Amino acid sequence: LEACMVSMAEMMKSRAQPLDFVIPTVLRGTVTALVGPGGAGKSGFALQTAISVAIGRDVYNLWGDPDKPVTIKKGKVLYISAEDGREVVTNRVKVACKKLTRAQRRNAIENVQWFFPEGFGIVKRSNGQLVESDWITDLHKFLREMPEKPRLIIIDTLNRSLGDANEN
Repeated sequence: LEACMVSMAEMMKSRAQPLDFVIPTVLRGTVTALVGPGGAGKSGFALQTAISVAIGRDVYNLWGDPDKPVTIKKGKVLYISAEDGREVVTNRVKVACKKLTRAQRRNAIENVQWFFPEGFGIVKRSNGQLVESDWITDLHKFLREMPEKPRLIIIDTLNRSLGDANEN
């Protein structure tokens, strides 16, 4: 136990490295799940988050006061819509972008990449084991070849993405 123990005094003396938050409380390079009942607005929140990251500003006041919007580091976003089809999402995007400035719309267009896969799954069953799906293998390859790595990847929804597995 002593090998992994650190005192509060040691932590207070050390110089902490700055953390790279994609949005408040979500560190870049981590996995975060947004959980709630159907119809609670998870997809709408995910869309607004994607646009905010693509623009580099909390344009929907999701995390702050409208008079003091939270600054977000701008970056690329991959949005995999495994539940809603292109037409449904297109309508949501148009509504979400109505109040954006021309420059904000341009940033959203340049920085959000949409995927509408048929039969998307994160895992598949092989010889009785759960393994990475072909789609995820292809996504890894796509990510390696991207000149600018995404700050955020959204998979909407987890339940539709588990393939032969389940959320338990």
